[in-house]
This record gives sequence, structure tokens and C-alpha cells, in this order.
Amino acid sequence: MILLGNLTEPLTTKAAAALHLGKNSAVRRALQTVKMAVIVVTGELFFRAANLHQGFALFQSIFSGFQLSALSSAVLVKLGLSIQDLTAVSVGLVLVLVVGILHEMNIPIRKNVSGWKSACRWSLYIAAILAVLIFGAYGTGYVAVDPIYANF
Repeated sequence: MILLGNLTEPLTTKAAAALHLGKNSAVRRALQTVKMAVIVVTGELFFRAANLHQGFALFQSIFSGFQLSALSSAVLVKLGLSIQDLTAVSVGLVLVLVVGILHEMNIPIRKNVSGWKSACRWSLYIAAILAVLIFGAYGTGYVAVDPIYANF
């Protein structure tokens, strides 16, 4: 994936020059983030496929047969995602979004939390650990040996 990112860098640099985007412009950083996300998702797709033929079939399915109805919660439940799973994912996404925004605004979260009183700080730590236990590892459908590398 790193090699693919390096191979596409000259094309990215030419496109940025043609669009008059500075090296640190927000638009260029956003485009680089999208480029890396595409490379990572594609790489993971082929990594998870049983063989190369299935990998190309999965890749092709990204661009064909899309239906907006597939995003409804009823279809997601049929795919094995419960409301609890969707809640956990939603809470996680909101949390990551908030932390990312605070990080971009140069608000030092860790430094601010370390300045809290001991009882408040440890309450946050314990709540975070409990959230991981409740939402994550021991939720509905938990299988002890079911990570992505189990079939490797």
C-alpha cells in the first residue's frame, strides 16, 4: 500500500500544481486523505478476499449494483448488525469525529484531562474501559477468536 501511495505521488503532485494547490492547503490535504483511504480500502479488500478472482469481483461490486435502500436499518439488521451494533458504531464515529475536530483545533485533550481532579479523571478512565467492555469485546455475537487475521 505504501508502494502504491509512492507510485501515485508524481500524479498527485502534477494535479496539485495544475490546480494551484499549495503543499499545505486544506484541499490538498483532503485529497491526499481521500487518496490514501482509497488505497487502504482497496488493499484491505484484496487482503480479505479468498483469492484474486474474488478480490476483483468484490472490487467490481463497489461500482455496480448500488441501491440506496441497502443503507436502511432493516437491511443492516438482516446482514447481522443489531441495533446495539449500530449504536456502538455510531457512538464510536461521533467520538472519533469530536476528538479529530478538537485535535485539528489544537486543543490538547490529554493535557486538559490530566489537569482534572483525580476523581473526575479516574471516572473518565473507568467509564472508557467499561464502554469498551460493554460495546466492544463482550457484546452480542462475541467470538473470542474472530479477528480479521484468524484466517491468515
